[in-house]
Amino acid sequence: MSDGEGVDDTPFVDRQTFVGMYRPLSTPEENLADRLLAVAATWIRRHKPDVDQNDAAAQLVSVMVVRDTLDRLKIGPLSQFSMTRGEKMDSGTLDPGSMLDFTPQMYSLLGISRTASPRAFFGDRPPRDC
Repeated sequence: MSDGEGVDDTPFVDRQTFVGMYRPLSTPEENLADRLLAVAATWIRRHKPDVDQNDAAAQLVSVMVVRDTLDRLKIGPLSQFSMTRGEKMDSGTLDPGSMLDFTPQMYSLLGISRTASPRAFFGDRPPRDC
């Protein structure tokens, strides 16, 4: 498959594998999970074009980012939330413009740098990747 821009959007894990690592899904969640897994795969391949289809880190990150997205959607369309269970309290701010939130830990698992590499050409040698 392709996302229309030449990037393969074949998920690194199928829905059945995702459900086995997460929880049973409702029918609407199944449809959404399929699309989110494809979008996650496209994002990973755009940031790491040489990633193998069977890459364990890509599979794990796909599950993590889609799981986190589905968990956030259970809360509802809020910009901030706070939940208390016993002595534990979870709170945070949601970014409605970003459904898939790739965390620094996920970048690290994939071996993707969050900072740009310096690139310059001072006439002493040709630039790399230019």
